[in-house]
Amino acid sequence: MNHYKSNLFSRFIPVSDKSISEISMGEGNTPVVRLGKELYAKVDYMMPTLSFKDRGAVVMIAAAHEKGIRHIIQDSSGNAGCSVAAYCARAGINADIYLGESTPEKKIKMIESFGAKVLKIAGSREDVAAAAIKEASKGEKYYASHVFDPLFVQGMKSYLFEVYHDFEGDLPDNIFVPLGNGTLFFGVHLALQDLLENQIINKSPNIIAIQTANCAPIYNSYTLWHAATQKHPKEKVKPRFHSVINRGTIADGIAIASPAKGQQILEIICNYNYSIVAVDDTEILDAHSALSRMGYYLEHTSAANYAGYLKYVSKPDQVTGTSLITLCGATK
Repeated sequence: MNHYKSNLFSRFIPVSDKSISEISMGEGNTPVVRLGKELYAKVDYMMPTLSFKDRGAVVMIAAAHEKGIRHIIQDSSGNAGCSVAAYCARAGINADIYLGESTPEKKIKMIESFGAKVLKIAGSREDVAAAAIKEASKGEKYYASHVFDPLFVQGMKSYLFEVYHDFEGDLPDNIFVPLGNGTLFFGVHLALQDLLENQIINKSPNIIAIQTANCAPIYNSYTLWHAATQKHPKEKVKPRFHSVINRGTIADGIAIASPAKGQQILEIICNYNYSIVAVDDTEILDAHSALSRMGYYLEHTSAANYAGYLKYVSKPDQVTGTSLITLCGATK
């Protein structure tokens, strides 16, 4: 039984339970463990393909299977490609996965093991996406994008619905979310709106997004907006997204220099009074070592979440109450 059937929130996922059950591999229902006195972690790498992307992939590919789609194109920095390829294998759908040349070889082998075709593209993460979009525009294959397909984000909502159950009908006071293209960020945000609008909860927790300092377009754009609001307190300053150049980081899973929905992400953070923090590679490495000493050997992108928590709570009066981070991906 998958996580959509085992909770009360399947009505908020716009794909039938039957379609999801047909290709489910038992994703979801990941444990929450205590890392500190009031710090918890949701162990989302305990998924079939070792990352939280399975939450979105199962819904997106179930819908594609429902529609009779036989061949998809997808672009990824690694984890989403592994996840989409796996669920396509389950659904009997052919998959072409576009990847950057720096994608770890272990992830490439994992994708190929599912029977998917890997196409390596030179250049940036944005170049990889452009190549996939160009091929999909020919109309012969369906573009199953974890960034653009709204059903992927709808699947990501299950993360917060599970957290609500994990905390016995409540949510932690502070939820830290990794932020690259924003799939989990959007999932958490949309799930919060579902819970609030249906009066299942009556207040929102503090949401803190985490970026890597060497590739932090949302953090930089937010900082500019915040400075402008402080300088002109009586004016309504519109947040404006600015892309950056990726200066290289070990947290490759969130190193998106120009996220396609950057303006929308920025507006949500500003309008809903969410927070954002950027951590450098030294902080990530220190967090990775600390987690390893606790028994968790993770991708550096996962460690960035713990680094973000440590940096945020180091400031006076920033955090009170319980906090949750995600351990979003294990080393493949």
